[in-house]
Amino acid sequence: MPVSPSPARSSPRSRLVRVRARSAEYDIKRRQLLGRIAIRFKQPDRPSLRELAVAAEVSVPTLRHYFGDREGVVAAVLADAHARGAPFLALAARPDGPLPHSLRIGLTQIVQGHLFAVGGFHAIGLTEGLLHRTIGPHYLQTILEPALQAFELRLQAHIDLGDLKPVNVRHAALGLVAPVVLFMLHQGELGGHRVRPGGPAELVDYLVDAFVAAFGVTA
Repeated sequence: MPVSPSPARSSPRSRLVRVRARSAEYDIKRRQLLGRIAIRFKQPDRPSLRELAVAAEVSVPTLRHYFGDREGVVAAVLADAHARGAPFLALAARPDGPLPHSLRIGLTQIVQGHLFAVGGFHAIGLTEGLLHRTIGPHYLQTILEPALQAFELRLQAHIDLGDLKPVNVRHAALGLVAPVVLFMLHQGELGGHRVRPGGPAELVDYLVDAFVAAFGVTA
């Protein structure tokens, strides 16, 4: 009786290709869901997991498959915002010319990052994260801290260049970045442009002029 041939076994290389293809498909689908979910989060209520699934046009079990629970959804949305804001933070971290010019450029990158990447996600992080034991720290680590740490690098570079006095870069970054973030939230997500119209340029000039007068090194 002839022996049936054994089924061909796939090579390790072919299995790796299939795993990578599945992983790529998973990542693409996950990013698509995040885009729809982020839009829903920017509405003024706090959506349930079921409402997020409706916004993403999938079932609740599908949403759980990609993100776990509701907390996992929030964490993923904030992490995605961090990734999109990374190019702005890279620019905010690098010194650019003399100290006054460089600080203006750095704070302008914070403004641009708010407008085009993370502004609405500050609102999500604060709404979801205040008094929450895990989402609050996650918001700090993915949205707020990266901006502060990027500016700390810029300040330290100017100390090393010799045009900035040795200051506590953490405190200095807080003193420069925090007012800008608060202003952007005030004018944007909180609707302050209807109460006190104005842009961030004058605030940036005020902060930079005061900081350079106090801590700049004159030739």
